[in-house]
Amino acid sequence: MQKEELSDIYCEKCKKHTTFKKNYEIAKFPKYLIITLKRFKYTAYYKQKINSLIKFPLTNLDLNSHACQYLQYHS
Repeated sequence: MQKEELSDIYCEKCKKHTTFKKNYEIAKFPKYLIITLKRFKYTAYYKQKINSLIKFPLTNLDLNSHACQYLQYHS
């Protein structure tokens, strides 16, 4: 999963502004998974449609290799 960088966040523990990296990890995928794809990219002046072709199997899609292995065995 891609990490999101959050800058200029105030840390209560160290009492200063700092940068954090936040990410989400999935321990187990649900039986039905809905994925929303980003269709447009925006700039300060315009929006542009993303025309990238995405291929994936419609049956027997196994995403377990992308799940967090640590969370699978410790939850």
